[in-house]
Amino acid sequence: MSDRLLAAGVVGDASDPEEALASLRRLEAVVASSGEAIISGGLDGRIETWNPAAERLFGYRAEEMIGESIRRLLPGGSFAGLGGELRAVTRRESRTLELSGRRKDGKLVEVAVTISPLCPDGHEVTGVAAIARDVTDRNRTMSRLALANSRFAGAFHAASIGMALTGLDGRFLEVNEALCRILGRDGETLLGSSFQELTHPDDLTGSLEYLERALAGTIEGFQQTKRYLLPGGGIIWALLTLTIVRDGEGQPLHFVAQIQDVTARKTAEGELRRYAAQLEALSEQDPLTGAANRRAFEAAAAQLFVLEAGRGPCSVLLASVTGGDPAVVAAADCLRRVSRETDQVAYLGHGELAMLLPGVDGPAAAAIGARIRALPDVPIGLHVGLATASRGDSVDDLIEKAREDLGDPGVATVSVPVGVGRLLEFARGQLGMPVSFLSRLDGENYVFERFAGDPEPLGVVAGDTMRLADTHCQRMLDGRISSIVPDLDANPETRDLKVTTAGGLRTYVGVPVRLRSGRVYGTLCAVDTTPHPELSDRHTDLLTFVSELAAELIEDDVEQRAARRAEAGATGVRTLLVALEARDLYTGEHSKHVVALALAVARRLGLDEDTARDVEQVALLHDIGKVGIPDAILQKQGALDDQEWQLMRQHPIVGERIIAGTPGLSHLAPAIRAEHERWDGHGYPDGLVGEQIPPASRITLACDALHAMTSDRPYRPAMTPQRARAELQAGAGGQFDPDVIRALLAEISAENA
Repeated sequence: MSDRLLAAGVVGDASDPEEALASLRRLEAVVASSGEAIISGGLDGRIETWNPAAERLFGYRAEEMIGESIRRLLPGGSFAGLGGELRAVTRRESRTLELSGRRKDGKLVEVAVTISPLCPDGHEVTGVAAIARDVTDRNRTMSRLALANSRFAGAFHAASIGMALTGLDGRFLEVNEALCRILGRDGETLLGSSFQELTHPDDLTGSLEYLERALAGTIEGFQQTKRYLLPGGGIIWALLTLTIVRDGEGQPLHFVAQIQDVTARKTAEGELRRYAAQLEALSEQDPLTGAANRRAFEAAAAQLFVLEAGRGPCSVLLASVTGGDPAVVAAADCLRRVSRETDQVAYLGHGELAMLLPGVDGPAAAAIGARIRALPDVPIGLHVGLATASRGDSVDDLIEKAREDLGDPGVATVSVPVGVGRLLEFARGQLGMPVSFLSRLDGENYVFERFAGDPEPLGVVAGDTMRLADTHCQRMLDGRISSIVPDLDANPETRDLKVTTAGGLRTYVGVPVRLRSGRVYGTLCAVDTTPHPELSDRHTDLLTFVSELAAELIEDDVEQRAARRAEAGATGVRTLLVALEARDLYTGEHSKHVVALALAVARRLGLDEDTARDVEQVALLHDIGKVGIPDAILQKQGALDDQEWQLMRQHPIVGERIIAGTPGLSHLAPAIRAEHERWDGHGYPDGLVGEQIPPASRITLACDALHAMTSDRPYRPAMTPQRARAELQAGAGGQFDPDVIRALLAEISAENA
């Protein structure tokens, strides 16, 4: 019940009986209609009157209580606790007290009671009148307020962030220890100052504007990042959260301020911005050559109007180079030197460089290719292919056309297996000739790779090159001479060659070295300065057999090197995964769960084993790009802000770069990049739509989302399996591929069956 107004009346004797009777009736009406319980009785505690409000308060009807002792309403049934008040009443004094009364249903009710003496004759106290009201709700409210005030005071002073109460004029009314530490002043100093005195002058206007709006009632509070002045002349950056407190009529009383030191964060923001710029640059730049990477090249080409509408010339120059990283770097430098500001040079990987030539037609592109070949330091083994866009061509179409124009540039080898040297020694001995050698065809050039015997008569050493057109081998390969020429002087195709005359050569034996694919790798040859008329087809067969053995050794060595590179790359990726797990245990465990689920979904979708294996690898590696994300973001306990999300969204691009450079895994790079693309096109980083997204990416996204939803995170508890399934179904056709969701739901239903 709510508090009610207390009322009491005393009626004395009246000379007129009728008037007295009327007064008595008026008094009875007042008592009967009163909202307060009015009870009277004798000094012995017997109840004589009991009004309707008393019935409502205690639950007893008047006939149940009149004549009964007031003890019936007292817990314990004793006057013991009322002794002092009763004695005061006998002295004709009134007393007000609070006590507990017992209702008819046995429940206790808290009441405020005013006890007054009854003196009918005006002199002698013959009884007691009591007016009571229910104060249970009031006391409960006051108790809650007291508890809330106690808790607020405890939280205020124990808070780890700075807190203050400030007056409407900005002066500090109360401060906690944390604020003293943040502002570098003791409590007494702060209580003698105002926030205006401590705010950096450049930030004061903004703070005052916010305060005016709060006092005017247009806002109830605000948040502002601002600078505060320290006693020694320094500054700190702080996040101020201010709330206005109003009275019951809406008038402002004071402000509650929370102040957090964000100096470290503000300092880091500049670093984060620089880091974001670096990531953006890295996502479009090849680290080996410093040129654009394939992704940046394709994006630039796709933006060209000529490729979209076919209304102007555009060409692509594709350069293939052998000889490893140094040759690639040198070739990139050559392409940059002949390029214009509007051109873009990019490294596409696997020894291929591309130059995008907007506004350049076929003849002009051919002239640029010629300028590249004419450079004095162009790497040996660089081959150029050209293509000019036709209406409707895509970027891939242009690159493929240029690749067709390029032809087959040959296979780059880093070294020749040791066993080839022993085969050359064997061939030299069997033929009875002083020098044998292995050569490699490199476009229009001829590279001497390994010798047995003394090559001095030839005037070359291993690694030297010669124009293929000037060699005996070119004539042997195109059928102008046979594999054995016993006397070079007697053959018109060979006697006037510079290589014959300069070295004084008289005998040549050579056969092609063919790889398993049928492609000619090079030649295996022997030469002498004297004629060898004894040579026959038997010697040709012998040399052919040796060349076949050499081809097997070369291919096995290339395959082993590729396998070693792939294993080294995979080991590097495993190392990165371990490093990532050490930084963020959730990410490591999360990937393991996603892998098993993604593989099961791939099989439910009927994907072949090779594709399913790719799905498994993508699921394992989908977070690998997070190794490039700062710990401050990766391990943040709360929600990320916009700038932090911008950095986090770079991790698929970083992951693509890592995987693209890993032999054996590079074909997975597009799927790693696309793992956060959405079916409806609202994903990142490229906004791919539907089946533009690789299947492995679509499967991993759904499995990734399910595991994330059903895992506890620092900022939210795990969803129930039922709710997670509902979220997946709701996202089908929007965030997720509907077919993938059907397979995923079927899989988790089977797991729970």
